[in-house]
Amino acid sequence: MRLDIQKWKDFKLKDLFTFVKGKCSNAPDLEDGADIPYIGAKKEENGVMKWVKFDKDLVNDGNCICFICQGEGSNGFNNYFENDTINTTSNVLGYNKKLNKYNGLFLVTVLDLERPKWSFGRGRAPKLKDTIIKLPAILINGKYEPDWERMTNEIKEIYIYLSKKAYERMLKKEFQI
Repeated sequence: MRLDIQKWKDFKLKDLFTFVKGKCSNAPDLEDGADIPYIGAKKEENGVMKWVKFDKDLVNDGNCICFICQGEGSNGFNNYFENDTINTTSNVLGYNKKLNKYNGLFLVTVLDLERPKWSFGRGRAPKLKDTIIKLPAILINGKYEPDWERMTNEIKEIYIYLSKKAYERMLKKEFQI
């Protein structure tokens, strides 16, 4: 499966998202628990540092892209979160009403291509809003807009493809003599 990116258009992140900073400035104060993930500067496990007890004053709404903006080795990574999380204050969360779990995964994949820009201690947060990425676009009223539906459908097609492949592998194993 190959995407034709020749017709994709440039978009600044500030034109795609409303940005909110994470709310937790003191992780040691969080109580261990199993209610909600605490997200920090970690490149593995989608940035989940640990699971903690719910604290309504520290919760960030889900259905967002989490931009990890610091951390040696994790600065520049991005995650999509469908559910609410607690985030360190160095994380920036991006919201858009058209965002869903499918186009969110598409966007994270594209955004992660920008990660090398933020290596070697380069500060990401001050430049985040002006970061430019290429996305599938459609012309609406004479202006190019991100093609949210196409991004959604691309990821759904990948899920279908992978599901078929997994099913085929299962059949081959199940009926081997």
